[in-house]
Amino acid sequence: MKDSNDDGLSLIEVLIAVVIFSVIALGVAFTVASTLRVADQAQAREQAANLAAQDIDLDRSIDNLFDLYSDNYDTVVNGTTFHVARTASWVTDGTVNQRCGTGGGVLRYKRVNVDVTWDGMTSTTAPVQSDTLIDPGTRINDQTHGTILVSVVGSAGTGTSGVTVTATPSATPNGATALTSAPDPTDPEGCTYILSVTPGNYDVKISRAGYVDVNQSATATVTVGVQAAGAASVGFQFDQSGNLTTSYASNYSGSVLTPSNLPTSFVSTYGTYTATTPVTASGVNLYPFPSGYKVLAGQYVDPATAGGGCAAPDPSQWSAGTALNNTTVLAGNAPSTPVTPGGSAAAAVPMGVFTVKSIAAGVYVTAVQLSGPAASGDPGCAAADASPTTYTYKFPATTSSTKNFALPWGTYKIYTSTLFGILTTRVATANLTTITGSGGTNSSNGGTLTLDPRAVAP
Repeated sequence: MKDSNDDGLSLIEVLIAVVIFSVIALGVAFTVASTLRVADQAQAREQAANLAAQDIDLDRSIDNLFDLYSDNYDTVVNGTTFHVARTASWVTDGTVNQRCGTGGGVLRYKRVNVDVTWDGMTSTTAPVQSDTLIDPGTRINDQTHGTILVSVVGSAGTGTSGVTVTATPSATPNGATALTSAPDPTDPEGCTYILSVTPGNYDVKISRAGYVDVNQSATATVTVGVQAAGAASVGFQFDQSGNLTTSYASNYSGSVLTPSNLPTSFVSTYGTYTATTPVTASGVNLYPFPSGYKVLAGQYVDPATAGGGCAAPDPSQWSAGTALNNTTVLAGNAPSTPVTPGGSAAAAVPMGVFTVKSIAAGVYVTAVQLSGPAASGDPGCAAADASPTTYTYKFPATTSSTKNFALPWGTYKIYTSTLFGILTTRVATANLTTITGSGGTNSSNGGTLTLDPRAVAP
């Protein structure tokens, strides 16, 4: 009779053995992989430490510390890509970092911070860091002369390089003398250093083709006083301009006349810049504020301005309520148009469009802005009330008996004349009709026209 013990392993026993072996093998493989990964990270960290130390050694070997800049670069070692980030800045105190050393006091040290990361780092691995303070070894600020530290930053808050810098004695020099050599342009960090300056008052001026400051000027000047054995700091905001074109009366598709003397207001978080004549097809070059500009037809003046502002040209200043024609309207809106350094953008500029009836060809129309009646919802233009000649809009001659005209949002008295810009005959409200917006006419006080940007509520 055959012994059952000689039958061998059953299929189930084989499968169980395979599963047990697989579990053990996976555990061994995971352990081996983890060990290799830890070893790789340790090796990469050691290499990163060598790269950081190498960068610090190279930095300390530079003869002229003014040539030592912040930098980011990659290098490949044994198939691994390492990312080296160096930050270099002048400091007067080893514990404080300041751009270009601009914080007062003398230039004493160059502080260098080096961070090294690499591809394949685990989320729990910290970058390798190395820091040092480098003593120039020679006195930068002598006891009888001073230093001017110049910092130029752009709209992104980073340094603007390649900017031409000059320093000349101011109108009240107080001992200042002409420099013996021209300052270097700003370095990659937006810094330049004017050394051995005779004590006195200096006008520090910057310029670069295609660049503007926050006041939309192609140059910027700051007066600074320099003392012996001291350092004076000067800071500028200066960046490559962006070009902005405009489309007037963009909310109307028909033929329309716009004023010959139409100003355009560009409102940013910094303030308002006004182009006093219509923007041409070539556009206007502006400082690239990240938040952009509200582009408004007309002379917008902040309502908080002393002596009265002129808020009417800004649709966002018109609140929800009831319009002059007794319709319920929504709050106005004026979106911003972003402008980027060296870029171009186009802004739609809605305007109030209206018709003047019963006028002959060759007649000139002139509009005088003023604050609207209380029932109009017009946020007002007190500046126009105080100086109406400043807010007079002059149109070119008409070519037909009925003509469409476009004006900044607000309230106006309309005149006609056979002479350009002359207020001869007041146009009756019966001959005025609004086309865009929710405005209307008011027959009181000789008749006024209100151009309202608000949309009728649904």
